[in-house]
Amino acid sequence: MAAAGDAVWAQLHDGTARTHAPRRTLVVLGACGTGKSTLLDHLTARRTPPLDGALDYAYVDVRAAPRADAPDAAADDAHLATHLYVLHAAAPAVGATLPYAFPPVHEGHASLHALRSAGVVVVLDGSAPWTWAAQLVRWLALLRTTIEGATSPTPTEDRAAMQQSLAATLPATDDAARPAGQLVENLGVPLVIVLTKADAIARLVDDRRVSEAQLDYVQQVVRTVAARYSAAVVSTSAARPASLEALRECVRGALQRAPVGLAASTNDPATLVVPPGWDAWSKIGVLDASFDCAATGEAWAAALEGDGAFAAAYAQRMPAPADDTPPADDVARVDEQAFLAQLYAQQPTPTEPAPTSTVPADDARNALGPPVGTSTLDMPAVGQALAAQQAAPGAPEAPGAPDETPTPARRSTRPDARGALSPRGTSSATSPKQTEVLHSFFQSLLKKPAGAGSGTGMPDVPGTPSTPRTRLSQQGSDTARSPGHTARGI
Repeated sequence: MAAAGDAVWAQLHDGTARTHAPRRTLVVLGACGTGKSTLLDHLTARRTPPLDGALDYAYVDVRAAPRADAPDAAADDAHLATHLYVLHAAAPAVGATLPYAFPPVHEGHASLHALRSAGVVVVLDGSAPWTWAAQLVRWLALLRTTIEGATSPTPTEDRAAMQQSLAATLPATDDAARPAGQLVENLGVPLVIVLTKADAIARLVDDRRVSEAQLDYVQQVVRTVAARYSAAVVSTSAARPASLEALRECVRGALQRAPVGLAASTNDPATLVVPPGWDAWSKIGVLDASFDCAATGEAWAAALEGDGAFAAAYAQRMPAPADDTPPADDVARVDEQAFLAQLYAQQPTPTEPAPTSTVPADDARNALGPPVGTSTLDMPAVGQALAAQQAAPGAPEAPGAPDETPTPARRSTRPDARGALSPRGTSSATSPKQTEVLHSFFQSLLKKPAGAGSGTGMPDVPGTPSTPRTRLSQQGSDTARSPGHTARGI
């Protein structure tokens, strides 16, 4: 019973500590698709709500990593109630909403009181290192403008307190003893630069899209810029939980204004870890002695004022691949009907259908001859012979034949009323007349003369040219004398 009561009191104590704990503000700046949601899910140990607006807000609890040496940490140390603001673009229309992350806002200006307990995380896409310079210029220029425009009843005292609080978290507190290039610009707000998708950096080298010399150059540029603000630099990957734990320590140190006890790692850009206040020009030059940190710092200061020399020099050393286009800050949503109309206009015009064969399947199957039961009038040779006889000059018209030469029509396999097959396009009434003409023609050829000595010859065949009577009589006499020649004459 006592154990149950202790558990209830522990829950009440924990809830009270979280409610009355000092609230911090965490601002995450990063373009769309850089991996911000994955980082936030790990920092809060829960699924964050969808963040897809101009300036998204969520109330989260940045939990501390469990430690083996101090399992019973204080409630205010284990839980860190945080106001989370996420900005997805640095465009003027979207960046103008950043001051509202530090209320109370007076006429579009942030409050210095909220900035004193805030931390900023800038997220860069590790799979596209050619975009780092442009993204850094946009985000840090926007952050500096917001901080310089912040107001309070006592702005001078508040700014001095912010700068002293940031300097107190660094290893060296004496400005005169600081290494060259460190904390040149004291914004008074802790800054963490995160290189997400670090496992993609190795693939870029394997695919020969980026050389190792280029990676050393971009690492030196990022570290030079980070050293000017004493910012932490961490490369993270979902496949390496240790990198996410390092980021958690840097974020909690920035929110609590406490030193970060992390070991630096600068050998590989995929496992880069630079604690705040650790880097300097002497350490950056170890990678490449030809790199000029001082010139890069001056070019960076001019870039914040609008000069493009810094971005141009970076693009010359780290150009974007030919198959990659720079990401757009603002994605315009096209109207659905306009999009469909555009797709319809891009469709090819319909072509004419392929011509099909007009020859019936029966004709293709019966190419060697007419089918059984088909009239001989459908044979092309007979039709041509009849047309030639009728077209000859002086040829008598065949009895019962039509005035015009009939054109051979396509066969039809449909029987007529009498059950006989008739040509398509020809009436059944004309078919017997043409058949009679052919019948009489062939019978006249086979008909023998009436007598051997008679003067009469073969009768005129209808539809054939007339033959002189005397010649037919002579042929008849020869046939009568030599009966054996009858078959040869036929």
